[in-house]
Amino acid sequence: AFDDCFRLKFITVASGNAAYEFTGGLLISKDKTQLVAVSREVSTVKIPEGVREIPDGFFAGCNKLTSVSIPSSIDEYGIGSEGSVFSCWYERYDEMTDEWYEETIGCPNLKTITVASGNPYYKSIGGMLCSVYDDEMSLETVPQALTDVIIPEEVTDVYSKAFEGCAKLDSLYIPNSVKS
Repeated sequence: AFDDCFRLKFITVASGNAAYEFTGGLLISKDKTQLVAVSREVSTVKIPEGVREIPDGFFAGCNKLTSVSIPSSIDEYGIGSEGSVFSCWYERYDEMTDEWYEETIGCPNLKTITVASGNPYYKSIGGMLCSVYDDEMSLETVPQALTDVIIPEEVTDVYSKAFEGCAKLDSLYIPNSVKS
């Protein structure tokens, strides 16, 4: 419902609303199982325990966001053809040139992604988000504000969009463990 609201700053939920609540910069379902929207003004976010999925592009456009904490209940992390939960591709029309072009909208100040212990699907190593499946670890997302990245030895695969939006990256170390 709020996918393209990249400038959304303020969210107010009427007291007594039975469906939604606004807490910690997040509009969430009252039962705390679904993320609905995020204020683009947040700098830190702690997703409540009980939420199971982070949708594609959910945090795209959160320019002030520096850290995100993911609970152990998350079992789906939206990675689609459009990007990841921290970025998305957006088409814009330029009236001056009469052309369409694509741009990435991300979280340029994101430094840290942490995952609660006990999450069987995701881990955080060095502030980066990794997924775990059949004892294999994949690097899913590198925070866009990082300048130096050392891929952990446990990682065997790097998702094709793991470094999307990492315009500040100066150095990268890839260990022998990475196969693709």
